[in-house]
Amino acid sequence: MSNLCKLLSASVTLKKKGMTVDYLASHHELISGIAMGEKRSVMVTFGLYARPGVPIGIYAAVTPRNQESPLGSTKYTQSFYTTLRSEAVADDMGVFLMTLEVKDIPFEHDGLYEANIRAFPTDAMPSEDSQLDSIKCFFYVETSKGQQDATNS
Repeated sequence: MSNLCKLLSASVTLKKKGMTVDYLASHHELISGIAMGEKRSVMVTFGLYARPGVPIGIYAAVTPRNQESPLGSTKYTQSFYTTLRSEAVADDMGVFLMTLEVKDIPFEHDGLYEANIRAFPTDAMPSEDSQLDSIKCFFYVETSKGQQDATNS
């Protein structure tokens, strides 16, 4: 583990209009009301301890539990993370609350899902060897059988 950065926490929520910082920063253990098989975008929010101004690459995958594709076998898409909050701390480091969108997640069944967030140097392709840090979070998905609005709890 490098001292360049440390992932501190992670959570997942459904993307929707009018998302506030508090909505994105809240922990959501349950996503319900999504039609089985529907693809939805989610927001992955994570805490990061890092040196301000030093860019890093972030990889995020959201899948049913234990079904993440091996690093390097995935077709990567460019996504931009947004800083929601930041605070300077000792030793010229900072603590950041950041979020990024992961698009078109297929919710094909009820059960546990996981988000895997990994940090890499910006000039490196994601691999086990180049990984600076990683963190996982878990949430439960309950699909709907009829027409309902999807919710987070």
